[in-house]
Parts: sequence; C-alpha cells; structure tokens
Amino acid sequence: MSGGVSGSYVSISDQLGDGAVSEAKLAAQACSAAKMKQEGNAGEILTSNGVGAVPSYQAAGAISNNVVKIATTTLGAANAYCSVSGITAGTYTHFFLSYDLGITGTTGVGIRINVDTTSNYIGGHVSRVNTSIAATDLASTYLQFLATNAAANDSVTGTANITNIATGYRYIQNHCSRHTTGSAEYADLNGTWKSATEVSSIDLWATASTFKIGSTMTLWGVKP
Repeated sequence: MSGGVSGSYVSISDQLGDGAVSEAKLAAQACSAAKMKQEGNAGEILTSNGVGAVPSYQAAGAISNNVVKIATTTLGAANAYCSVSGITAGTYTHFFLSYDLGITGTTGVGIRINVDTTSNYIGGHVSRVNTSIAATDLASTYLQFLATNAAANDSVTGTANITNIATGYRYIQNHCSRHTTGSAEYADLNGTWKSATEVSSIDLWATASTFKIGSTMTLWGVKP
C-alpha cells in the first residue's frame, strides 16, 4: 500500500504529501486561553491544594503572604532625607529595611520614626572608629546609625530591623558600613524609639549634609 496512512496511524511519515500537516492547521488546533474551560470568578487565583489534590480557584484574600514589600524610595535629587511614608499602621509587627546611600558631604546618618524630632530615642552606636556611648544617646532626637565621619563621595549601605508590636517601645537594630577609596567603617546600633505608637513612616537622615541622587531604601513588612 503506497498511502501514508494505514488505519488511524501514520505508517510511512516521509510519504505524506507536502502541506498535509501545516503550521496553520497546528495553530488552529493549538490550546489558547479562549479554548480553556471557563471556571472560577473574577479576582480568584488558581491555587494548589497540596500533593494528590486537585487545584481550585480561591479568593485572592485567602492566599497568605506574610512578608510584603512595602516600598522602594530612590532619590531623584539630593536630599537630607530618604523616606518611606504612608505605612498602614498596625498592619505589620516587624519591618526590615535595606539602604544604599551616597553622601554629598561630611555627615552622620540617622533614623527617625513618624517624623518624631523629640528626645524619644535611646541608642548605643558602636563602630570600629568610635566605640564611645555618650550620655546624650540616652535621650536623643534620632538614632545614630553612623557617626559624623562619612565624607563626600562615600557610600553607606546597611540593613535595619524595626519592631512594631501592639504595645511597648519600638526596638531597632542596625548594621551598616561606610565605604570610600582605601578605607571603610563598620557600625552597629541597638536602640529604642520610646513610643507605643505604631510605625507609619521611616526617615533616614543625613544629619549634616545630603544624600546623593540615586540613593535608595527598600522597606518590607512582616504581617502577624
């Protein structure tokens, strides 16, 4: 038999006529969103129900994501502050902050919560350059992440953890480093913002100068 098809299968594939199975025919039969079975409701997400179980459509609110990126701020102009504001108070029990700051002139770097400039901060700043803890650290108007020895064209990078529990003070832990050509400084801070008010904004502050264009900070929140 000289034909290319015997019964329901191809017996000699190289004897099929040219164009018998074309790209157009394959495309016409291909699976597409329009051909898929119409299930679920608007806003629902197809969700796994575990090994051996059939997935199902569920409301988006039923999907839990306990660590949420809140915002990234990148300066478009030199500024004394790099900030994230508009945080929904009470939504998060904990914050994680990372930052990469360029320095325009000699300055320190500090943090303020909720634009609080009163003496509600207790902190001990320790670095390889300066290991002293001054009495003023017990009642300061900000927490000092880095002493006033960051110079023009230095970069300051670091991470901070900030609590936002329902009651009590807000505890802050920071680890950062200052880099310049040929030298570096490493600093740690353990401090407290003396307030039970929940966090709604976080400001990083160049205490005596400004941060460069492109300086950035990113904030994540941890839900209960």
